[in-house]
Formats: sequence, structure tokens, C-alpha cells
Amino acid sequence: MRKCLKVFAVTAAFSLFAAMPGFAEQSSRWYSGQDGSWYVRSRDNKGNVENSWFQDLDDSWYLLAPDGHMYAGLIHDTSTGRYYYCQTEHDGFYGRMAVTDGAYTVNGRQVYLKFNQEHDGAFGAITSGLAALQRTGVATVEIDGISSESEAAQENEEEVLQEREVSEAEIDAFYNGSVLVGDSVMLGFRNYCMRSSDPFLKSFNFLASGSFSVHNALWPVSSKSVHPIYQGAQRPVWESLALMQAKKVFLFFGLNDLNMGNDTCECYQQVVANIKQLCPDAEIHIMSMTYTLRGKGKGRLNNDNIRVFNAQMKEIAEANGWGYIDLATPLSDANGDLAPEYCSDNYVHQTSAAYQVWTNVLRQYARDQLKYTPAPEA
Repeated sequence: MRKCLKVFAVTAAFSLFAAMPGFAEQSSRWYSGQDGSWYVRSRDNKGNVENSWFQDLDDSWYLLAPDGHMYAGLIHDTSTGRYYYCQTEHDGFYGRMAVTDGAYTVNGRQVYLKFNQEHDGAFGAITSGLAALQRTGVATVEIDGISSESEAAQENEEEVLQEREVSEAEIDAFYNGSVLVGDSVMLGFRNYCMRSSDPFLKSFNFLASGSFSVHNALWPVSSKSVHPIYQGAQRPVWESLALMQAKKVFLFFGLNDLNMGNDTCECYQQVVANIKQLCPDAEIHIMSMTYTLRGKGKGRLNNDNIRVFNAQMKEIAEANGWGYIDLATPLSDANGDLAPEYCSDNYVHQTSAAYQVWTNVLRQYARDQLKYTPAPEA
């Protein structure tokens, strides 16, 4: 049976705080499902766009499967013999149909591809470089009948986001497969979760150790290294995350970094790049650095620099499609410092009351991520 694909276009611009497939202007209807795949909500917010090409706000095209998940890889239309390439590299354009002639990196290898530029029902079909692309080992999806008629993309109606109630069970499930990575402050949250009877806090996994930073995360494992231990051994955090099959990674760094150099943001991005190399489907969420008690900063670790760093990391997160969680603000006092009731050591470490704030922030973050997604089936 021929499965002809419907074609949709979007016209209204909204921003989505959750991670997105690319950097360019995109519809707010994208969301990441519990399985880590990307989906597009239908206009009535009662389901997903399915079995369709989807044209985004930047005119990029994405292919959505019969169950709605976004395809990536070599797409073979068996009814015509044509091939299309939906990009597989996590470089900000994952899943986008490639239509521009040029070199593409696929599974670490460079291939030169050319595409049909005529709007003749086969726009974007590969015209040169197919054999080289197949030699990279790229995954191939076979579909019997793909409609690529661009003139079908005429549904230029205004998007209306409909907020819905999110259940506590959904919030709990949001963090299934999550790993929280960080330093001694994160270690304190791990200990808080272990002592707590709240079932919500039992869904988290941790890779945390004292003095851990994005700088020394990049150092080799040695007798002096502080890499978190997993399965009885120290190893680079990205290797541990791969062994843990992490679906969502929450990173809390900075307190041990600001006095280690002026390249903390660059090191942070390198750590994420290493994680994505071994865990390409894992979502990345940046947790802001928290403040020191008023006047207790040391060297470059002071609250003014923390504010600058958090602003930089928020911008980097948004540019790369990572999530960003502001922990600093709800833990601060009227002066913008770590509130005394949340400080356990007259410096940066935190009390149980502070970790209850973390818990509340994480619950709200999950709610915000889910409230515009389709409700789960009963």
C-alpha cells in the first residue's frame, strides 16, 4: 500500500526552551519525547504531525514517520528509487533534509553530495555521491512512496500554543534515564536525594565528586584525578554516561572552574561535545552556577563573575538547543548573593533547605517542558 506523505508548513515564530534539532528559527511545536526522539505537535495540540514532510520556519524540511518521530539518515523512496539525506550529525541541523550541494560529515567521514534543485516532485533527491554516502554506514530508512511536492505546503495558519495540565506522574517520568553531573555541591544534592523519602528524587542518577570541574573533566584519568567513580572505577564522564545509557544529562559546573582559567565556557562546550560523541541522542541541560555567601568569594570566584558566567552559558545553551535551568535566582537573597539560610559552610555549599529549592525548581522545569506537549494516551 502506498504511503503518501502529507506536507505541512509553519508561519508563526515562537521560541522553545527545550532542546531543538537545529540552531535556526524553528517552530515551537517541536518537542522531545520520552524516547528521546523528536516530534512536532499538531496544530490542535491533540497529537503529532505524522507520516509527513514538515517545513520549518527557516524553510528547512524534516521527514516525520507514521508514528510522528523525526527521521534521520538516508531515506530511500522504494516506489521511485530516489534517495534523500536527512542529516545525522549533531551539529545543530540534525534531521534536516540536505538540499545544498557540498561536503557533509557523516559518521566521521566527509562525502560530497549533489541534489536535485528542480521543484519537479523530486526536489532534494540525491543526484551525486550516493555510493560514497552509503559507504559511511549511514542508517537507511525505506519508505514506499514519499510525496515531496512543495506546493502542498499551503496550510499557513497561525500557530496557537495550548497549555495543558501536567500530572505528577508525568513529571516523575520526565527524569527517567537522567544523570546529574557535577561537583561537591551536586554531591550534596545526591546525598539529599538518598536520604529523602520523596519518590520523585529516586529517579535521578548521579556522577558527582568533590573538586570536579569542566577543566579537570578533560584531564586523563590518573591517581590524582577526581573523575566520578562508576562501576568501581574512575573514567571520563562521557564514558560513564554512555555505560549508563543516559537519556538526559544535567550539568552543574563552574564553582571549581573560574579560578582555573578564562576558558571555562570553552571547556564546558568541549565536555558537552565529548558527551554527544558517545551519547548522540542524549539531551543536554545546563544548570546555572549558584552564588557564594555575600563577600565570601575567592579570586575570580565571586558573584559578579558568576552572573556573567551564567549569562554566557544561558546564551550558549540557547544557541546549541540545550536546556537551561536557573538555580541561582531562587537561592539568592535581595542582594543577589547565596541566601544565608541556604549556605551550610559560610562559603558555597548548601543546606537541606537549599536542596528542597532544587527539588522545586526541577519539578517546575519538567512541568514547563511538558505543558505544551500532547497529553499522554490514557
